Amino acid sequence: MDCKKIILILISFLLLNGCYKPIYSKINEYDKKIQIKEFLERVKFPFHGAAVFISYDLKRKLEDYIIEHAPLSLVLEGGDIIIGGKFVDCSFIEREGKNAKIKIIVNAYCKDKHNSQNNWVQDFEVIEDYYGEKDALNEGPMKNKIINNLVSQLYNKTIEKINFNKEYNQEKEKEINININNTKTKNTTN
Repeated sequence: MDCKKIILILISFLLLNGCYKPIYSKINEYDKKIQIKEFLERVKFPFHGAAVFISYDLKRKLEDYIIEHAPLSLVLEGGDIIIGGKFVDCSFIEREGKNAKIKIIVNAYCKDKHNSQNNWVQDFEVIEDYYGEKDALNEGPMKNKIINNLVSQLYNKTIEKINFNKEYNQEKEKEINININNTKTKNTTN
């Protein structure tokens, strides 16, 4: 009789670990590959050719930033995580007695093919002082400030979401393991 209980406990243990572990142990979030899609221009920029330069530069600088800082691998196609978006607003904010400001809004998204908890869609806004420079968004420090600010916001949102969900999944896995251990303890005492 004792032999049957031991075999039953062993089979239960193997079944529980075999069934539940793979469901909750996700692919390591940082082993994923990230792909940057184009940022489309859905707004008319006030400077000649600015849309081409600013959308290209945003993609290029985001890729460079990921290569330098991210624990994720950058790929051109077939990424596990895909980031993209569109420019939805470019406007000037006039202020009396002060320099105007330029406001740019990008509607961006992140799609994780393996973990939908990491998906997000959000508007990112950048406001910078505008001193009346000619072709301000084609070249110069203003364009660089805007691009760097957007890159920082996009990167931080993506990594923050991955980290939050990674911690959440680890806590859930711990709870499941505790429940499994409690079940095993109950089975052994019976």
